[in-house]
Amino acid sequence: MSNTDTILALIRESSGLTDTELVRRTGIQPHQQVNQICNRLARSGRIRRDRDARGLLVNRPLASATGSSQLVASPESAPPLSEPHGRGTRPSRFSDLDGLDPATTLLVIACSGSKVQDSPAGPSPALGPSILESIPEDVANRLRAARADVRQHVMFDERTVIPAVNRYSGAFYQAANAELAQALEHGLHVLIISGGYGVLTASEPIGWYDAAFNPAWWPGNVVADSISAYAARHGLTSIVAFLAASTGYARAFRGLDRVPDRVRLDRVFLVSAVAGDVGGAMRKVPHTLGEAFTAFVLRDLTPGWRSTDGLDLAVSRVR
Repeated sequence: MSNTDTILALIRESSGLTDTELVRRTGIQPHQQVNQICNRLARSGRIRRDRDARGLLVNRPLASATGSSQLVASPESAPPLSEPHGRGTRPSRFSDLDGLDPATTLLVIACSGSKVQDSPAGPSPALGPSILESIPEDVANRLRAARADVRQHVMFDERTVIPAVNRYSGAFYQAANAELAQALEHGLHVLIISGGYGVLTASEPIGWYDAAFNPAWWPGNVVADSISAYAARHGLTSIVAFLAASTGYARAFRGLDRVPDRVRLDRVFLVSAVAGDVGGAMRKVPHTLGEAFTAFVLRDLTPGWRSTDGLDLAVSRVR
């Protein structure tokens, strides 16, 4: 990934960052290089660059920065990531996760930008069912339609399909690799929010693609509706998601606060990493969440838990 791609991705996942903050988070030097990249991005219309109340130049994301304008909502129609819909999230505590049995809880994670292009060596991994087989036809049709729209703008290579959990290879999957595989072997329910497929079962067969998750590509709360419908189908009333709080993944997940009350969901939590100003956050945050997933599955996610990268966690209740 080029320095321009790194900076653009970080800006897109934020509400606004100064050049100095970008230098600190990316490690790109000298400072002038970051300044030049941001100026180019602003001139090309891929970000907005203006002064905040402090008089500092801030680099802000634009909906049009994805390059797929037909699928992206305007800034006015897309709610800020820091202001969840409806009831929204509210601070919670580690103790609120007590009593949740991983075997009867729906676990939700994110895809990753890094993907395996070829089938893994050794025996072919077992392909599992699609989420489309576990949700009502009306919701499934909405998800199919959204997937079809995305395919008009994103290149897919599905000559070889493998389970989603084997396709993604980013920092989360590196950290959670062994426990994630074992969790699936033991029948735990894991869904993946995906840039190319919207939402998937972890063992759902998928091809290779290159698309970051954009909530505007999945309209009508279809991701949250699919998650809640899957939970209902399998009798799961608790959901725990391990997602970076300021990303589109988390925004789509927060849509669970708008699922009709007739859908029984007793406890829905978002577990996110507290990065602060730590360097290398783009890797450390998903790596921390992978470790947190592992700790939860092992029933070892307790107050005071901290990742090997030194990051703490924040727990918020969505519903």
